[in-house]
Amino acid sequence: MNKVVSGELPRKPCGTEAISRGFDDHLWGVMTDCWRSNPVDRPAMAEIAGRVDDLARSFAYARLYDHIPLSTPRISRKRPLDLVLEAETFEKRQVKRQVLGIEIR
Repeated sequence: MNKVVSGELPRKPCGTEAISRGFDDHLWGVMTDCWRSNPVDRPAMAEIAGRVDDLARSFAYARLYDHIPLSTPRISRKRPLDLVLEAETFEKRQVKRQVLGIEIR
């Protein structure tokens, strides 16, 4: 803490381990904003709480999908709207199949 007060900031952790633990540019930004030498330039506690909450939510959300590859050949060529329409079409086919008891292609 004395080093921060004297203007010497810690080095930013980097690498896959730091990122996997949620330490990214956004968190580093919160930290460096809090370390500003002039107290007037530092964010208010409510702002810090909001930013950290946003970070925690995005990190938790990202962790839900860690097991899914970031890109696959089939999905990477499609636009998001195409994927939504494809999903809706699939759901409609499933409902018709269940209601009518027939195979619909």
